[in-house]
Formats: sequence, C-alpha cells, structure tokens
Amino acid sequence: MWTTAVALPDGGAIVLGGCPMCNPISFTADVDVFNPVANTFSRAPYSLHAAAGGLYAAVLVRDGTVLSFLGNTQVVDQIDLARETVSSSFAPTPTAVGERSAVRLMDGSVLLAGGMSSECSDFIEYLSID
Repeated sequence: MWTTAVALPDGGAIVLGGCPMCNPISFTADVDVFNPVANTFSRAPYSLHAAAGGLYAAVLVRDGTVLSFLGNTQVVDQIDLARETVSSSFAPTPTAVGERSAVRLMDGSVLLAGGMSSECSDFIEYLSID
C-alpha cells in the first residue's frame, strides 16, 4: 500500500516505501529492486532517509539516478543505483505535498503535480535538473 515503482533502463524496477501490514501511520523507507533476468525482487542494501511522510513520488532522471520525493515534506532523496547509495543533498521541493506524481520531461526537468497538503490545494511544481 502506498508504494511507488520506477522502471529502469535495464528492464528492471525499484519499488520505494510502502505501508507494512496496512498500518496507515507506519511507513517504510525500504527500497526493493526487481531483477528482470532472475524475475525476482530483493531488498536493496540502502534505504530512503525519511519514511515518516510516506506517500512517495519518484522519477528516473537523465544521469541514471532516481529522485524520490517524500510525501508531506520537502525532502528529496537521490538514489544512485550504480553506487547503491542514497543522498539527501538534493535541493528540497518548494512545497510539502503528499500523494503527488512525478514525471521527467523531454528537457530533463521534473514536473511534480497533484497531491494534497494541509491547505487541500492543487500543486504543480517544476524542477530544473542540471
């Protein structure tokens, strides 16, 4: 429940977060990796930095890393799949929003859309990725 999956160039995928045992107040920071050759999932040797907000959105960017946007916060985790690391050094999003969507545009930038906040407003944010 409340997981986010991102397709990878090798045919695999990563699955971020979730809600164990359908407990809506307990989110996980786990990352699972799908291996298309073996047709199996395995737990990544790293986890996201913050799980309290859950409700992740994520997108694969041009440099091969995955940006994970933690719901209800401004936290952005950058997952480096090749190095098997997670960094929170990426700039925070302008607004703390949960349940949003993320998509990479043709120019490499990221569009965050939808979601909800304490103000129950609609949000659209554009992030230029260098």
